Amino acid sequence: MLGYGTIALTLDTFSPLVPTLHEQAAATMDSLFGAAM
Repeated sequence: MLGYGTIALTLDTFSPLVPTLHEQAAATMDSLFGAAM
């Protein structure tokens, strides 16, 4: 988490730099947990 207190803060800080970051994270979570979430 690069020293940030929460993953949300990390994403809020760096997602403007990498526009597809949220989509990549969602795809990873989907591949791990599928439709169960």
